[in-house]
Order: sequence, then C-alpha cells, then structure tokens
Amino acid sequence: MNISLAKQVEIKQTGLWIATALTLLFTFTVTFLTYEGEYRWLGHAVAGIAGLVLIILVIINGATLTGRLKRVGATNVFKKHKNISMLFSLFMVGTFLFGLWITFSQGEELLASIHGWIGLTIVILAIIQVVPCFVTKHRAKIRSLHMVLGFALAVLVVIQIAWGLENALVGEIKDLVLIHSTFGAIAALALTWVIVEMRHLTPKGLGRARLASYIAAFFNIVGCWIVSGYYYLTVYTTQLRPIIVEGPYPWIHRVVMETKEHVFLFLPALSITLMLMLVWLGIDETLINDSKARKAIIAVAILALVMILINFVFGTLISFAANLESGGH
Repeated sequence: MNISLAKQVEIKQTGLWIATALTLLFTFTVTFLTYEGEYRWLGHAVAGIAGLVLIILVIINGATLTGRLKRVGATNVFKKHKNISMLFSLFMVGTFLFGLWITFSQGEELLASIHGWIGLTIVILAIIQVVPCFVTKHRAKIRSLHMVLGFALAVLVVIQIAWGLENALVGEIKDLVLIHSTFGAIAALALTWVIVEMRHLTPKGLGRARLASYIAAFFNIVGCWIVSGYYYLTVYTTQLRPIIVEGPYPWIHRVVMETKEHVFLFLPALSITLMLMLVWLGIDETLINDSKARKAIIAVAILALVMILINFVFGTLISFAANLESGGH
C-alpha cells in the first residue's frame, strides 16, 4: 500500500513538471507568433493564467503545510510544496527572460516600465522563496518571513497579470486605472484568504479572516467609490463615453458600462457586509461550530470575488473600445 501510494505521488509530481514544461512551451510559442499583431495579448493571457494557477497551488499547499487546510491522504505536503515552489520560480524566470528578449527584439528599452520592474521583483522574490525548501535546519526561524513574502508575491503576480493584460490590449494605462486595478487585485486576494480560512476554521484563523475582510473592505471602498468614482466623473464621462457612444460599439457603454456601474455601487457594500458578518458571528464560537454559517461567509466572499473579476474584464473591454475608436490600434 505504501509503495503504491509513493508511486502515485511520484506520478503526480512528474505530471506536474511535464504540465509546467508544456505550458512554458505553449506560452513561448503563442507569444512568439502573436507579439507583433493585434492578438499579442494572447501570450500575456496564457502566461498570466499559468502563473496565477501556480501561485494559487503554492499558497494552498503552504496553507496545508501550516495546518490551515486539512491534509488529504498521506501525501508528503512539504515535498509537494517544494516542487510547486520550484516550478513557479522556474516559470517566472523563464517568462521574464522571454519577455526581456521580446522587448529587446522590438528595439525597446529594457525595464523601462513599472511592469518590467515588477516582473524583476517577482523573479527575485520567487527565487528567495525557494530557499526555505533547502534550509531545513533553520526553516522555523524564517517561516514568518517566508509567509509574508509569499503573500506579497501573490499580490504582485495578480497586479502584474492585470497590468500586463490591460497594457497589451489598450497599449497604455492611466495612473488612476493602475491604482484601481491594483486595489482590486489586493481585495481579490484578501477575499480568497477569507475563503481559505473558512475551509478549516480555527480561533487564530478567525482573527486572520477578520483582518482579510478589513483589507478587502478598505481596498474595495477606496478602489470603487473613491478612485473609480473620481475617474468616472472626471475622465470617462467627458472623454471616453462620447468616443464609445459615437463609435460602432455603443453597446459597450449602454450594456457593459451600465452593468459595471451597478457592480461599482454594490461591491463595497457587499465587502462591508462580509466584514460585519465576520465580526458579529465571530464574537462567540458560532463560526467555528456552525458549518452553515461558514458556508454563508464563503458564499458572500465568492460573490464579491466574482464581482471584482467582472469589474476587471468589463473595465479592460471599455478601455480597449475607447482606445480602438480613438485610433490606438
């Protein structure tokens, strides 16, 4: 039985390495074939999705390793976490170097944008995060730093994906749009944090979930009602809306933007509701003992997370349409 289990684990690990190698090859191929055309965003999308999947796997395995999530079977969680961390680091280094080569081949200055410097930061942090996998004697001493850098790395990856896709589609991004996207990415990670804690809730985990809900509420309020609201009143209504409405795709304003406006109104309110639910239900041991209450928290967090994703997709589509009509492509 043990031998069979070991073989299963080995097969899964080998499959993970093969899948990552194929994803890298596919990413490079798609990027190479499309980087000069109107579909150059495809390479960014493939690389972004693959990197996001890997960092999510790293976080999930890290949460399992620390006991925040239940272990399934007798899998060696540390070995799995080590392998996925190495895969993520290799993927980040590979895509970053390939991105530098694309930039150099187009005659552009290397690391001339914030996007490039964030990519370099991600590579450095990803390499640093692999160190605890090999320093076994002093791993406990650097665990806290390892966790902080891991969460910071996840935030940067999400921000990099959002900026990269929007930049590939639109060509340039305004400062307020960058702030809006960044705040949305941070709120999305905080909501994911709440969901993870609710899966195997402990008294300490409840405190972490509350903190995550505070972060999500703050960045959703500032990102939607303040930053996005200011941008809508000062830029969109006066500059972008006339271009979109008078162009061949007026439905982007009438349908997509109208929907985004409703999400803009309800998302911060939903985040505040989630925060208050965690505060009120966490006064006693209701959440720890009541699985239905935890499922309700998860449902609200997922709904808010879906709203953020809708906001990002719709926002990118609106920016793309405005840039297309103004002669950006």
